[in-house]
Amino acid sequence: MKTLLGSLIFLGAFLSFQLQPLTGKALLPDFGSMPSVWTTCLIFFQVALLLGYYYAHLLRTYLSLKSQLMAHLLLMGAATLILPLDIGSDTNNIFSEPQAQVFLELMRDIGPLFVILAATTPLLQSWFVKAYPAAEGWRLYALSNLGSVLALLGYPLLLDTYFGLFIQQSFWSILYVVYGALLTLTAFKLSTAPDNAAKSTVLQKIVSVREILSWLSLSAVSCFFLVAISTRLTQDIPATPIIFTIPLLLYLSTFILTFDKPQTYSRLVALIGLALALIAYWVETTATYDLSTHTRVGLICAAGSFVFYAMHGELARALPDKSQSTLFYLVIALGGALGGILSGLVSPILFNDFVEYPLGLMCAVTIAAYIWHSEHRRFLRRSSAALSLITLAVIGTPVLTDSSRDTVHKKRNFFGVVTVNSEISNASATGSYRELLYGEILHGYQYTDQRSQVPHGYYAQNSGLGLAIQNTLLDSPDVPLSIGIIGLGTGQIATWASPTVIGGGAISVADRMDFYEINPEIEVIAENLFTHMSEARARGAHINTIIGDGRIALQEKLERDGAKQYDIIVMDAFVGGAIPTHLVTLESMFLYRSLLKSNGVIAVHISNRYVDLKPVMKALAQEFGMWSGLVNSEHDEVHSEWVLLSPSPFFFQQPQVKNAVDAIPGEARLWTDNFHSIVPLLK
Repeated sequence: MKTLLGSLIFLGAFLSFQLQPLTGKALLPDFGSMPSVWTTCLIFFQVALLLGYYYAHLLRTYLSLKSQLMAHLLLMGAATLILPLDIGSDTNNIFSEPQAQVFLELMRDIGPLFVILAATTPLLQSWFVKAYPAAEGWRLYALSNLGSVLALLGYPLLLDTYFGLFIQQSFWSILYVVYGALLTLTAFKLSTAPDNAAKSTVLQKIVSVREILSWLSLSAVSCFFLVAISTRLTQDIPATPIIFTIPLLLYLSTFILTFDKPQTYSRLVALIGLALALIAYWVETTATYDLSTHTRVGLICAAGSFVFYAMHGELARALPDKSQSTLFYLVIALGGALGGILSGLVSPILFNDFVEYPLGLMCAVTIAAYIWHSEHRRFLRRSSAALSLITLAVIGTPVLTDSSRDTVHKKRNFFGVVTVNSEISNASATGSYRELLYGEILHGYQYTDQRSQVPHGYYAQNSGLGLAIQNTLLDSPDVPLSIGIIGLGTGQIATWASPTVIGGGAISVADRMDFYEINPEIEVIAENLFTHMSEARARGAHINTIIGDGRIALQEKLERDGAKQYDIIVMDAFVGGAIPTHLVTLESMFLYRSLLKSNGVIAVHISNRYVDLKPVMKALAQEFGMWSGLVNSEHDEVHSEWVLLSPSPFFFQQPQVKNAVDAIPGEARLWTDNFHSIVPLLK
């Protein structure tokens, strides 16, 4: 019987923590691979955990053992009706309130399953103690911890690396059925155990309000920082399981370490750790452009580890006796839910910039200093107070920016932080211009002088896009170009529409450009703060903007208007410098090929600081038998890297193209909707 209970606790923890990255991976493509999908998932799981704990508390408090078993089995049986897992299916392309949409899908696809899993572990602990009063039930937490860690390590390193989503979801569904069968067997065996009376609601020892607030605040700050560093990690680096499970694993590991082995926690070590966290924060935020992907991930995760260690260590020190254990875990679950909500839902509403990372660090140092003010060691008291002041100075001091920069517009929403700056340069070669930043990545700029309607930067004449537009083979010289563009930015590509001052590269006044943009705020910026699109329309070009995920919107266009709609399809969809993975899979290329004319060109902008997408593009070219080439160029000190693909060899035989393109280097790595791993492509 002990073995059966232990197996259930291990399997339940394994299922709970494997479901979390699996859900994030499955939902990302439905919402444009936006990193906010994962942070929203984190908040959902914290809230579901609280509901599960509270449900378990009600059962243990008011029902007899046999009634608990019957009620829980009935609810678990009802939850299994959701199986097999099919996360994110039948999603409508509605982005007015994307976080609400994510929550609705989570409640529909996994909500009951996860709440039951969350509730079962504390219930099993309680049942074990009733069946074996002399045994030490708390030791079962070791099995729960082992299952949790193995799940978080195994998913990105094994399941996600070698198996597709269909197999992953099928595997999880089978394990859940096995879990349900074992739980049913356990219930039948436990039903013969003595039926103890329901627990009294009166605590054996009074817990002060101050203690409860301490538990709540420590748990809230810890989870606040978990969501904050998860957001920070995925701002510029693609939101993939290997990236977003690291903070969760660190969070769980420090919790296990400090609760299972309280002697490993030292306030002096925690003080040093928080100081190192401040240093890691300062280095990562001030030297972002000079750091490699691995260094940035390491610094952010180091800061997270030190904060988690301090917060969880203090929680472990505050652990009450067993009579208040239920209340204790309910309060820390409530704190976790509140911290996640404040970081992931409230902060984006209150702040136009991403401030959760520094704010969470400041809160952690402050609450630690407050708790340690009663410490008998004078050095620790004074050092923690000094660290609190230093942290406030480092984080609270307004960041000094270049006097030539003036922020014209800044807006934050589900899709990230967008900023428009006005730059005034004294260098005559550069002049004044206005730039658009998505996070910290440049997404286009426009000069304020006569060059405002000349293609430049990523889209200059010598860029891959410039080559595609100037050399695309048309059925007739009088036929206008039809271009579909995934990603709007400032609308700078519209400078190529209709005759411009570039002379020989000018094209017809009737050119049609359809921009597909997932972020509604970008359309507002492109139309009101930049003039590329309005001036193109004034020249007679047909410029349209379609709001929604580019792939979904293109699929709708194919179904509505038929195949072979575009001479050129451009993929310029950045998310913090990363192209969403679902736009460069085998299935997405089928869609692009269907919409592309026989002599057309697909131009993919792969300039990226953190990910090398050349192997993916090479594999897609090989899979579809298309001619391809790599174009590296520089204009206005802006480097761009494009991959051009075409079903026709004649495009690449033209002298201007032939002299500018190179073969795509490296081995090919094919991505599909079901299977795509970005780990081998990180720079």
